Amino acid sequence: MLKPSGSLKKSLIIHMILLMITLTSLLVYILYYGIGILTTQALDSHRQLTNTYMERMDSALTKTNSFLSHLAAYDSDLSSIGAYPYGSTEYIMSKINIQKEFTTNTGLYDGVAAFFLYIEPTNDLLLSEGSSVIKPDTLRRAISSTQAKERNIYIDEKSQAIIQITSISRGVYIGAWIDPNRYSFSYDGFLFMFSDGGTSLLRKDYNSLYSNLTPALASRDVTVSNELQHDEKSYLLVKSTSTLANLQLAILIPESDLLGSLRMIKNLMWLLPIAFVVIILLFYFYLQKSFMKPVQHLHQSFKNVTAGKREVDIPEHHHDEFSFLFQSFQNMVGEINELKIDVYEEQIRAQQAEYKHLQLQINPHFYMNTLNIIYNMAAVREYQSVQKLTLHLAHYFRFITKTNRPLISLGDEMDQVRNYLDIQCMRFVDRLHYEIVMPDDIKAYPIPPVTLLTFVENTMIHGFRNKRKDLMVRVVVEPDQSHPDQLFTITIKDNGCGFPQSILDGAPATLPLSQWSPAESDERERGIGMYNVVRRIGMMPGGALARLELTNDEITSGAVVKLTLPKAI
Repeated sequence: MLKPSGSLKKSLIIHMILLMITLTSLLVYILYYGIGILTTQALDSHRQLTNTYMERMDSALTKTNSFLSHLAAYDSDLSSIGAYPYGSTEYIMSKINIQKEFTTNTGLYDGVAAFFLYIEPTNDLLLSEGSSVIKPDTLRRAISSTQAKERNIYIDEKSQAIIQITSISRGVYIGAWIDPNRYSFSYDGFLFMFSDGGTSLLRKDYNSLYSNLTPALASRDVTVSNELQHDEKSYLLVKSTSTLANLQLAILIPESDLLGSLRMIKNLMWLLPIAFVVIILLFYFYLQKSFMKPVQHLHQSFKNVTAGKREVDIPEHHHDEFSFLFQSFQNMVGEINELKIDVYEEQIRAQQAEYKHLQLQINPHFYMNTLNIIYNMAAVREYQSVQKLTLHLAHYFRFITKTNRPLISLGDEMDQVRNYLDIQCMRFVDRLHYEIVMPDDIKAYPIPPVTLLTFVENTMIHGFRNKRKDLMVRVVVEPDQSHPDQLFTITIKDNGCGFPQSILDGAPATLPLSQWSPAESDERERGIGMYNVVRRIGMMPGGALARLELTNDEITSGAVVKLTLPKAI
């Protein structure tokens, strides 16, 4: 094991002292602190100014909207003009009265250049007297816009106007044409009003400045900024957003006007930070080589081990504490890998031993029942039946010699079920009947051996209990209704006495085989065979998809076993 040959701690202390010297420049701190205080105060005062302007503008829009709503609700000419024929005397008189009302109130509302009435079916437009011409196309665009439907306000970027719209009736609208330049903003600096689309709504001489700063000005995410640049000049930005319309108001403050003589001192102070930057860069390169790269290498080694990589590369150029750390880490990874291999191999051996034990536990169960039948037949001298049964038993033994492998085809398993039921039919003459339904395309699906045979055997053992009538056993194999492409279902149904209530209460209607565990009464009632089958299927690859359902038939009260298995195990 390697021992540390150098002192990384001493190297870090020396270079940390150099770093602290560069960070303790009191003059730079005081200068930038003062600039920051001055900038913050300027931004706060201008933010209050923009908020005041925007609140005043929102208040004017609210008053205008209230006036329009009042006209729409109480003006009789407006409520009836849509019903008059176009060009009729009543129609013309209503227009004259409405125009007088518009003209009287135009100068009373801040920013309003004109009130208008627009009748969409006849494309008839009425303006207050002395107002500029408004194009019907502009109004139709405003009426159909989403923002006008949501807020009754439309921003027409082409004409740099704000249009407030109120619907009187179907196709009849009144509104206000608002010129943003009519608002009284008593600010001599750079003041901008613009829509969310980024179009300036004020006619100013400095719109070229706005066009270069449009992305930052139009973004709703930026409300305060001190990082705007134009023609090698820096600007501070404050903005306010309207609560009624998609409008923003912004003020740009030139940094040179704000800082004054501090700007010259600030430029001279760049010489000192340059020297500090050089020192920091030298320290960074040394730190990168001596500390950061080894730490990154160690971090990557941890990630590789977490991802399952079993080997760790040790850099050869380190001769300090990192060499000792890398060597120790590699030794630890080697020990972990050996332990993981030992645990994995032990789990495989335990699982194989359990699987063989379960399979061997099932086979004697059927042997003893069959020998008991042969004994009973021999006792009553039914030698031909004994010969036939012995032949069936020979077929069964031949089947057992083929099922040393973990899986067989469903067709082979079903042949043994028929073989077993034929044996039982010889035992219960004229009292046992069975039916097997299985499509040919399902016969090739894999299944653990003796799976169906165990459930059918349980049906025979418990189906005749307390029953004097004939027993009917029906086995149906079909694709699963929920997932026919992945699963198939085997249903074993009889008309016997059914499952005891203790079993039905202890097992949900449908349960994954990995979670299925029989109750104590279930062990006594149904034997260990069914539990062993469930355990074997659950241990197979794909066994997590298997399901077991135990119910009693609602009509015959007989037991119903529904086993759902994957097509590929």
